[in-house]
Amino acid sequence: MGAKLILVVEDDPAVQEGIADILEVAGYEVLTAGNGQEALNILQKQQPDLIVSDIMMPQMNGYDFYEAVHGKPEWVTIPFIFLTAKGAKEDIRLGKQLGADDYLVKPFEREDLLIAVEAKLKRLEEVQRPALERAEQLEEQLTRSERLALVGQLAAEFAHEIKSPLSVITMQAALLQRQLGAEDREIAEDLSRIIKQGKRIGEMAQNLLEYSRRAPLKRERTDIHQVLEETLAFTSYLLSRKGITVKCHFDRNLPPLSVDAAQMEQVFLNLIVNAVQATAYEGKLTVSTCRVGDEALISFADTGCGIPAENLGKIFEPYFTTKPQGEGTGLGLYVCRNIITKHHGTIEVESEVDVGTTFTIRLPLSTNAQ
Repeated sequence: MGAKLILVVEDDPAVQEGIADILEVAGYEVLTAGNGQEALNILQKQQPDLIVSDIMMPQMNGYDFYEAVHGKPEWVTIPFIFLTAKGAKEDIRLGKQLGADDYLVKPFEREDLLIAVEAKLKRLEEVQRPALERAEQLEEQLTRSERLALVGQLAAEFAHEIKSPLSVITMQAALLQRQLGAEDREIAEDLSRIIKQGKRIGEMAQNLLEYSRRAPLKRERTDIHQVLEETLAFTSYLLSRKGITVKCHFDRNLPPLSVDAAQMEQVFLNLIVNAVQATAYEGKLTVSTCRVGDEALISFADTGCGIPAENLGKIFEPYFTTKPQGEGTGLGLYVCRNIITKHHGTIEVESEVDVGTTFTIRLPLSTNAQ
C-alpha cells in the first residue's frame, strides 16, 4: 500500500512549504493549493486521504472550502484539519460545528502536526476497514455465486443429456431380465442391481433439473387433502414394506388452497420418502392439517431417528445431506423450501434424536397470493 496523500491548502507560500516539508520527511505524499478554489480543482483530478487547510484565505476561505468538499458524496469522508493563526474560541467552535476533525493554532510544533495527521489517518482507516472487509466479502460471494450459477447450468445440461441414454440402459436391462427369467439367477440379480442404480441416477438427474429450472407456478384452487391422499397412496408400498403406520388428522373445513398441485405433490413426496428412510421398522407417520389464523398448516411427524441439533440449521441448504455417500444429492429439502417459498409459505422443522422429526408447512389461505 502506497504512502498516504495529503492536500495542504495554505495561502502563505512559506507556511505552505514548511508544512509540505514536514509531511514529506515523515513519508507522506503532498499536494499543495493556495486557496479553496484551487484546491477544488485539484480534487477533481486526484482525491487525497486527508486535507490540511488554512481558514483565512483569498477567493474561498477554509469554511466555504470545507462545505464545498462535503457537499460532494465522493469527498464527504475525507478528514479535515483546520489551521488558524487566530485561535479564537468562536473560530474553533465554528470549525467543530462544521465537522472538522481537528484544529491546529499557528504557530504549531512539528510534532503537533504529525500527531494530528497520524491520528486522523488512523481513525479513517478504522472507519473504512469494516466497509472494505464487507466489500471483499461481497466480491467473494459474488464470485462464488457466479461459479455456482455456472456449475448449476452445466449440471442441469448434464442431467438433461444423461436421461435419454440412461432410459435405454435401464430398459434394455429390464428386457434382458425378463428374457432370462429364472435360467441364470446370478445374471438376473446383476441386472436388478443395474436397474436399481439406473433409477437412482435418474432420480438424481431429475432433482438437478428441478433445482435448476425453478419452474413457474401453475396455481389453481386445490383440495390439499386430495393431493396428500394421492401422494400417500403412491408411497403406500414404501410405507408398508417398512411396516410404518400412517395416521391422518385432516381438518375437512380447510378451504381449497391456491397452489400448484404438481409441485406440492413433489414436496409431500420428498417429506414422506425422507420419513420412510429415517424411520425404523414398524414406526409411525402422522400427517395433519389445520387452520391457524390466515394460514393452513400441513405437518408430517415421524418416529424416526431424528436430526442432531447441529444439523437443523443446515438441512435446507443445497447439497447438504447426512446420508452415506452416493445415497442422496442433498437437493430434496432445498427444492421443497424453494417451492414453498414461491407459494409465499414457510417450512419449519422440529426434531429430537431417537424421538422423531416434524416438518410443518405454512401456506396462506388467501387465493390472491401470487
